[in-house]
Amino acid sequence: MGANYYIENDGTIHSKPVSNEGAITESPAVSRAYGDPSYNPAEHQISKLRVGAFWTISIIFSVLLGIGSYLLIGELLFGTAEEASSFWASVWAWVGPYALIVSSVSGCALYGACCAEERDYDLGTYFFSVLSALAGVMLVSMAVAGLQALAGVFIWIAKILWEFLKIFFGILFIAALL
Repeated sequence: MGANYYIENDGTIHSKPVSNEGAITESPAVSRAYGDPSYNPAEHQISKLRVGAFWTISIIFSVLLGIGSYLLIGELLFGTAEEASSFWASVWAWVGPYALIVSSVSGCALYGACCAEERDYDLGTYFFSVLSALAGVMLVSMAVAGLQALAGVFIWIAKILWEFLKIFFGILFIAALL
């Protein structure tokens, strides 16, 4: 008598549909035989080793990308502490490498947290993770270059203003002498 019942995916118990000859026309839900609500046969399992390998390799590559990008363009963007003319410039030169590494790792981590599971941690996931890390480095590099250009514009305006003030006060001084 118990052989004519099965447990459906939603946990309800049903009797097996039977044809007129007594043969089963629809197979029971085999995956839910014991009524385990946590098991979903539609999902396939991804090994923890695969996930761990993805995070380990991605973080190593992103740190190496941050270090390599600092070695390539870091001194151009941030300068060196020895060349720094002020305290803030030396702090900027000291923080620069860490900013590139943090931006690289955060780009990698954002992709890994948001999209890697959907792609099942396949080989393309590694490629896109490295591209995301590169995008993080590029964003920080563009922001620093933009800040430096903006600072350069302000310095240029300050120099013009200083020249104008020298001329203006020179004219006032000459006018006061007359």
